[in-house]
Amino acid sequence: MSSGRRWMAWAWCAAASLMVGLIGFGASSLFYALNARAAESNVQTRPVRPLIARRVTTYYGSSGAVSSIVAAQYVRYSDHSLVVAQQELYPQKADLLTHILDRRKEQEIYVDSRTRSVTTMSLSRSKQERMTSGNATESCLAEDLQRAKPDGVYFGHQTLLLTEAWPGGEITENWIIPELDCFVVKAIARVGNARTEEVVESLEEGEPSGSWLTVPLDYTERSPSAVHDLVMKATGQSAFGHSWGETMEKEYQRRKARLRILGTRKGALA
Repeated sequence: MSSGRRWMAWAWCAAASLMVGLIGFGASSLFYALNARAAESNVQTRPVRPLIARRVTTYYGSSGAVSSIVAAQYVRYSDHSLVVAQQELYPQKADLLTHILDRRKEQEIYVDSRTRSVTTMSLSRSKQERMTSGNATESCLAEDLQRAKPDGVYFGHQTLLLTEAWPGGEITENWIIPELDCFVVKAIARVGNARTEEVVESLEEGEPSGSWLTVPLDYTERSPSAVHDLVMKATGQSAFGHSWGETMEKEYQRRKARLRILGTRKGALA
């Protein structure tokens, strides 16, 4: 097993969430899975190549049958701001969460169209670094490039294939584009007879429109627990998957309390 980063950040762990019924969050949260070790320190300071891509991830059970298909519109800005808008394609068609990391406003936002809800969290500098320092699609480690092998051209770019074996029998294959900060355009992960396949169907380079970072004005700001309860009542599934929990709720309430204090101070000074 390599001592380098753990690739397949987008797909495989998301499959685990989906397989246990946590389809509400799934792939976008796993996109921020950290490396097995820290990435180079300059990842946070330099711009990243901006792009918009559409990914389709298919999850196969141990019998070989398709258990779920999820599409995600992935929007990456040069300042590392990110938007991942998800849609379940199978077994039913439904919009899922949109996850926004707005580094300019230092906000992490979840938009749920099912409940017309917006959940706004703080995005501290330390949290930003934790989320993107190990992002396998935003940085290239020298040891990965040395081990990867040329394997075709995708979207006009030379692609390298990086194969990894992990504890528990997991095997991952990732086709990466070094020119696009090692963006993953195709990936396959296997554990036993179960597997996850991810394919980028379209890719457009260039700075995305700022409209991706905006939220509907007629949506209601709600806490994570409120959104969770509404979605659970309507669908029987968790809105946030494995990422929802007491920690997320506490972070939200701390931000709300800070804003209330700031509002009180401003009112006193007015």
